[in-house]
Amino acid sequence: MRKVAVLSCASIILAAAALFGVVRAQSGRRLPSAGQQGKGDTLQLRAEEVLLNVTVIDPYNRQATDLNKNEFILSEDNTRQDIASFAVSSVPVNVALLLDASGSVITELSSIAKAASHFVEQLGPEDKVSVLEFHSKVELLQDWTSNHDDLKHSISWRFKPGAIPRSGGNTALYDAVYLTAEEQMAKVEGRKAIIILTDGDDTSSKVTYDQCVAAALRSGTMVYVVSKVQAMIAGLKPYRGGVGRVFGTGRQADAIANELEHAEQLMTDISNRTGGRIFSPLKDEDLNDVYARVAHELKNQYIITYIPKNEERDGKFRRVGVYLTRAGYTARAREGYYAPKPRE
Repeated sequence: MRKVAVLSCASIILAAAALFGVVRAQSGRRLPSAGQQGKGDTLQLRAEEVLLNVTVIDPYNRQATDLNKNEFILSEDNTRQDIASFAVSSVPVNVALLLDASGSVITELSSIAKAASHFVEQLGPEDKVSVLEFHSKVELLQDWTSNHDDLKHSISWRFKPGAIPRSGGNTALYDAVYLTAEEQMAKVEGRKAIIILTDGDDTSSKVTYDQCVAAALRSGTMVYVVSKVQAMIAGLKPYRGGVGRVFGTGRQADAIANELEHAEQLMTDISNRTGGRIFSPLKDEDLNDVYARVAHELKNQYIITYIPKNEERDGKFRRVGVYLTRAGYTARAREGYYAPKPRE
């Protein structure tokens, strides 16, 4: 039997106690200075620097990579900030693949495995990935590695056709995001992203949604969501508008659909607030394309850093704004970060 690491309830409690802890310094090779652009640079931040991964969308809803530093305006709590470094770059990224292994995905295991493996194949040699599954617990299938064979094996081993679903359908989604942000992302430095494949409905988490979002923001992690909600709602269409119950659930279709739509609203919220994005494929065959789009976006973001003019170490949330001077273009980045706490 292959061994997996289980992220424990005790870990949740300890991490929750430190929810507003110190922002970690990061190390590595240096980004180009402001005004420079590079490909393949890796990342080094001074302890006081703030890192922003910025996706720019043009008026035709395409990702744009031809802007220069002078077309960006940064603010923190409504105070303009000076850009310290700037790159349009394939800076290596650390990606946690967070895969739903609850009973609701039993019919889709093969598609999940193929799509996740396809994503791994598109990564660069310096990108690192870890693979986790979640159900009523969170389990680590593969720790951080750049070895594509190890990653694909961990995925195919767990999500092979005929595999038994976990926990009878219970889903601790918020715990999964929280623990991944708090524990897995603490092991790596630089750019960070979580990609979640889920139906979005949380049924058994011990942490709240707000704690889940705060953990992602505090760790500087972008959250991308591949949501199964719209596909599931489409499957409920024949049962909508009546008083009958959906077979196997004992519940009315409208009630299930409303619950799923609310879950997707929350997943949209966390992706927007962390600078990520949500995708809602209607067919399993679309999963490969969705993962390819996520990989392309991560490879073509603007990597911008600044040193905050507010030097207070107060542990408070700082709201960040990224604005563009080019008409019709929009920027997407995390909404803010938590300042370091005072030194003791």
